[in-house]
Amino acid sequence: MASNKNTDAINQLLGTSGTSSVKKVSKADKPAAPAKEGKEKVSAFSSVITESNALRLEQYLYWAPGKRKKQDVVNTALKLFFDSKPESDKAIPDEE
Repeated sequence: MASNKNTDAINQLLGTSGTSSVKKVSKADKPAAPAKEGKEKVSAFSSVITESNALRLEQYLYWAPGKRKKQDVVNTALKLFFDSKPESDKAIPDEE
């Protein structure tokens, strides 16, 4: 089943503990906060998702083993998406 395969991939990327090496960002932070040693920089991000995706996200966070955070799930989903899109690794050219 494709859904289980995607969930397994997300769980694998999140790890069994569900902990994240990404720092929380508050609204008072700048868009790109400096990273601590060995941690990736984070950027504030807001989006609108469908009600069905919001419900599924909340259900996953509730039922998934280990403590999960929305930002971890969203970052994992985006990583899986971008890993399959070669355009996402092309640098944007400088304006002339």
